Amino acid sequence: MDTMTLPFLNSPLSPNAALDLLRTTGRGALILKDQEDYKLLDAASLGKAQASGVVGINQIEGRPVLLLDNSYAASFGVDLVRPRETVTKYTDMFKAVQKDFAIAGLTHDVAFVVTSSEEYTIDLGTGGYRCNGSPRHYFPWPKVAIGNDCPDSPDCDVDGRTSKIEAL
Repeated sequence: MDTMTLPFLNSPLSPNAALDLLRTTGRGALILKDQEDYKLLDAASLGKAQASGVVGINQIEGRPVLLLDNSYAASFGVDLVRPRETVTKYTDMFKAVQKDFAIAGLTHDVAFVVTSSEEYTIDLGTGGYRCNGSPRHYFPWPKVAIGNDCPDSPDCDVDGRTSKIEAL
């Protein structure tokens, strides 16, 4: 379990505008409120949507995100203000609700997110990555690092050169 902040959107943008938001905020994902549901959209899903001509990010499936409230605090004994004080309780809650992400707080443009694993915080806390090959594709998963060979190579190599990972 860990915590992080991610950009929060109440209304959909284009995939290109959402990728720009990730670049400027230095994050690898964002939270979108889509009607009554919340979902996490990472750089990879945004990049795929952009490449396939998706107009609005609300059309992307994303990963479901739970909006925590006092009923969850009471039912599972989680601390909404200091999540790290109740790590075991959060672990139990994530197993019960079968989700990996929960929102413990929101402002007009930032979500305070509790994750089921520190790995998510490490992966999504970066600005995201992309392959410099063709077709363009995005990460945080699988794990990559700037300068590494793209895990999808040779499918994305250009002019016989191995594609590399670069910052978003």
